[in-house]
Amino acid sequence: MFDSTPDVSHIDQMSEVIRYVHIENKKVEVKESFLGYFHFTGKKAIDITQDILNAVEEDGLDLAMCRGQGYDNASTIAGVHSGVQARIREINPKALLVPCANHSLNLCGVHSFATVSSCVTFFGCMFFSQAQPTDGIFSWQTLKLRSRGLQKPGGVLTMRLLSLCSRASRRLPIPLRNFVTLQKLSTLKEQLKLSYLQEVLVEKAMEFAKGICEEMEIPPAKRRTFRRKKSMTGEKAIHEPLTLEAELKRSMLECIDTFHTEINTRCQGMEEISLRFAILKSKNLLKSSETELPELVGNLVSNYEEMSTEDMLKEIPRLRRFLQAAYVPEKEAVKWSSLRLLQFIVEFELLDSVPNLTLALRFYFTLCVSVASCERSFSKTKLIKTYLRSTMSQARLSSSAILSIENGVARGIDFDEAISQFAESKGEVKERWLLVPKEEHLAVDEQIIPTKAQSTLKQYNPKKPHKVFVLSGVSGV
Repeated sequence: MFDSTPDVSHIDQMSEVIRYVHIENKKVEVKESFLGYFHFTGKKAIDITQDILNAVEEDGLDLAMCRGQGYDNASTIAGVHSGVQARIREINPKALLVPCANHSLNLCGVHSFATVSSCVTFFGCMFFSQAQPTDGIFSWQTLKLRSRGLQKPGGVLTMRLLSLCSRASRRLPIPLRNFVTLQKLSTLKEQLKLSYLQEVLVEKAMEFAKGICEEMEIPPAKRRTFRRKKSMTGEKAIHEPLTLEAELKRSMLECIDTFHTEINTRCQGMEEISLRFAILKSKNLLKSSETELPELVGNLVSNYEEMSTEDMLKEIPRLRRFLQAAYVPEKEAVKWSSLRLLQFIVEFELLDSVPNLTLALRFYFTLCVSVASCERSFSKTKLIKTYLRSTMSQARLSSSAILSIENGVARGIDFDEAISQFAESKGEVKERWLLVPKEEHLAVDEQIIPTKAQSTLKQYNPKKPHKVFVLSGVSGV
């Protein structure tokens, strides 16, 4: 997973996070570990791709073992034809892209509310109010004046529609609930699709907005209407200009329709991944018939040469018999999550009995739902690289961020053992230095280096405490 943000020095820092399945002591954990920062050499997709490949190689990771990619929804990164993810898939076709659900949901709201001018006015007023000085009286009076935008459809609908979206987005950063996330988004789409639920949402939003206006003592807005002196032939009362409340409802329904269209478009990538791994749902594994299983298994195996369709079709009945032998009720097993299913396989040591299913589950859990872990790492960047430490080197920034973000691992380090290993490595360096062949022509030079480390090469001199003598040959060694 990769995501970027500019730091205090206006340098784009790319955050690198890996997602993997850790199995130890019969326990299964899906972990996301931060590996560090690096900055771009260019803004184009080919330059970013090369930077990512270099970072992966420096970390000692094999790109051929990658099974998933996670980015935001920028076209340069997630472009289908020439984006970074497409270039990486040319190298490794098994590295599937899952669009970030958090960014997708955010963009759905942005694009849906941007279609109505009153929504744009509402958000502009609120952002302007937040940008004012922090004086309490001035801010409150300004907020009351600017909050008249709550009477607009943007203010009325935003409170209710975003609260409905938050129920789905609360679960998005959780790395274990891929199917749960898709179910929540699917439920949200179905709710927005039904016309009577749209009417209920609009009515509740109107009541909510009126209550806020009463609490803040904001009088309801009135629209001046002008009666025409002469009506056209066939004109009826329904053709009269809409009242303010009717206009607000019309704008709200327009926002809901646009939101529904956006969420259908932006969730296609996640739905494709869900269909590919549909066989891993407990209900499909335990309830699917013999005629349905080949299609479900074929959708998964088509992208992975490590798994065999015939072997997996044999392993599914075997897994069902293991569940029966463990006295697990079928009604309970059907409700299990995919992680609970993998935990059962590991707990009863069935890895050798169902290797293809185990491998498929591990592949599935390496796919990320969102890049929230990368976003969280940016908060540490602001704490570490401040205005007074803006000249910090890239290596120091990455090392400090790793110690801060992965503090649980850092606390578990045995420092006595680490110091002893470092001392042994220093001895090995000295021994290797003595094995370097001495050249015929040698020269002695001196250089002042910014260090206070103890070294046998350093000469003690109060006036030049950091002075070091270097013995060099013709080849420069």
